[in-house]
Amino acid sequence: MRKVKIKTKKGQVRIILELFLFALGIMIALFSSTFFTQFSGWISKTAEEDQLKLASSAISCGIVKAHELNANAIINLDLLSSINENSYFIEAFDNQLLLYDIYNYSLRSSIGLFYISEDKNINGSVGSSTGKIIVRASEYSIEILR
Repeated sequence: MRKVKIKTKKGQVRIILELFLFALGIMIALFSSTFFTQFSGWISKTAEEDQLKLASSAISCGIVKAHELNANAIINLDLLSSINENSYFIEAFDNQLLLYDIYNYSLRSSIGLFYISEDKNINGSVGSSTGKIIVRASEYSIEILR
């Protein structure tokens, strides 16, 4: 029986393998970059949502304090002027407090003000750019002002 020799060109195989390894390295680098970019965006969004919840809690505490002090109470609150480098907007209506990112409405926080009677009208809307808001209570209403 005779052995058949198969001629291979080792130089060409090595170049092809090197190209495959290079392409694999590029794919891993692109995957890693995409993964960390997406992960960073998710972390940023989660942090902004948490900070909006904290700000809404602080504002609701100010509203409750104004309600407890009854008529003619004025409370000054210092807030962050921006969250994650974005301004946000504060709205109060129908015993609800809503905070949302001006540039991305899907990032928002809403708190119901259940502990305040329905006969008090809670209203107002303020942007966060000043970093301060005023909660003013009168006999029949609570207002949020700049």
